[in-house]
Amino acid sequence: MKRLLLLLLLGAGCGGAAPPSDPRSSKMVFYDLDTKQPIVENVTTTTPAIHPATGRATLVPASYCPVCKAWQPSPSIELRQRNPKAALCPKGHSMTLDGPWPEFQP
Repeated sequence: MKRLLLLLLLGAGCGGAAPPSDPRSSKMVFYDLDTKQPIVENVTTTTPAIHPATGRATLVPASYCPVCKAWQPSPSIELRQRNPKAALCPKGHSMTLDGPWPEFQP
């Protein structure tokens, strides 16, 4: 009986609420071709993506240059595969898809 009660108490403690989801999980960094600034928006497979404030298709995926500390327009995956130099920033540094996100409001 004591064993059953212990199992019930332990089981009840593990069935709590699910952990909160990461608000960034469905977002990514884009580069706005009009303003030349990075922006965080919903992930999409359509490029250029629609800018929510202007309604215009000016958002392209962004890459980050850790040397310049700046987001730049990212070349397509196809172009990166054909030409590794396409993944360089305008100053010739290697870019990455990871970097500090611009100010983000979920």
